[in-house]
Amino acid sequence: MQNLGFVYAMIIGLKKIHAENPGESIARHLQFFNTHPYLAPTMMGVDLKLEEEQQYDLIKQIRPTISGSLAAIGDIFFWSTLKPILSLLFIIAIITDQIWGIILALVAYNIIHVWVMNWGFNQGYSRGPEAALGLGKVISTRRIQRITYIIPLLCGMVMYLISSWNGANMNLLTFLALFVICLGAGKLKISIFWIFYGVFTLLLVWAIIR
Repeated sequence: MQNLGFVYAMIIGLKKIHAENPGESIARHLQFFNTHPYLAPTMMGVDLKLEEEQQYDLIKQIRPTISGSLAAIGDIFFWSTLKPILSLLFIIAIITDQIWGIILALVAYNIIHVWVMNWGFNQGYSRGPEAALGLGKVISTRRIQRITYIIPLLCGMVMYLISSWNGANMNLLTFLALFVICLGAGKLKISIFWIFYGVFTLLLVWAIIR
């Protein structure tokens, strides 16, 4: 799926490592490859490290495992956590007429993902296959779970602000109750997407009723 773009990004490095005959190394990396786009540079660094060490068979052996692990980490952290948070911050900024909040949220998101891409590549190139373990510690499941607590809080804030905006003036205790319910759902390991989209379904129903 991503092998052509992956190899294209590695061509400069492969040409430096194999100055006389880079074609063979380029062909070696055209096998199937798929991972999270923000974590692909980590795999890129690992592959270049192993190319320098001439561990060509190891590249084929470990690539599916490492790329799959990186895909899982990236999907949970970026798509399932940071993007819902970003969307909710956008809504809050629009409701409160603070458009600068959208710019600030976008800048923060891009700083995080660009840093992860650069740091991941450097780790992969310097540490080889161990880099995936290091990245897993930085973006660990426990840390992601702590960050996800922000989502129900922001969902409650959105409902409260929308109700005030429509003149319904939802009681603050209702917002706090929603937050507690969402936290309880998280403790029961209910997917954060069910919480996220569930709140917006409630918002839609609320708008129709009002």
